[in-house]
Amino acid sequence: MDNIKEIYQKNIEIEGILRVIEQRDSKEARELLAARFNELADAVRTLLAEPAADCAAQAEPQVLAPAASETTYKETSVPETTAETVMSGMPSGATAQASDDSRQKTIKLDEMLSARQSADLSKAFTLNDKYRFRRELFAGSDQDFSHTVNLISSMDSFDEARDYLLHDLCWDPRGEAAEDFLNIIRRHFQA
Repeated sequence: MDNIKEIYQKNIEIEGILRVIEQRDSKEARELLAARFNELADAVRTLLAEPAADCAAQAEPQVLAPAASETTYKETSVPETTAETVMSGMPSGATAQASDDSRQKTIKLDEMLSARQSADLSKAFTLNDKYRFRRELFAGSDQDFSHTVNLISSMDSFDEARDYLLHDLCWDPRGEAAEDFLNIIRRHFQA
């Protein structure tokens, strides 16, 4: 558990450094980002190297459990990741490789996680999503964000939720944050 708390803390630190770089980029900020990223990567590798908890005792299925289409997943190793590889233009979405006999299928890890959690709308938002949406869509108000998520959870369809967000809250449908928020809501109603 201490390792998970360390990962959360490093993630928050990285988000803060990214905000600094976004507003006033500097060599020192990029060096600090590289150092924190390497620390985060080390902490994640350590967590993944630890033996997993007893699977039979867990109520929730594992993230890489076989899907309904009976796709089986082969175990993959965690690649060595450095800040240089991320900053050199590596694609933003992390991926996991799935295998069904001879054909290869690439599944975005964040898509697998969000599909699993989107059935419960309050869990469909990552920590970074919550910070971002509160900041960009709810003027920093945690109460407004929570109220909106609870209200949308009680709605019957994605169209009803979309109508509420775009017309009642007057969101710009072309805005990147609004578009990302709506994609999470769409997955919730499809789950």
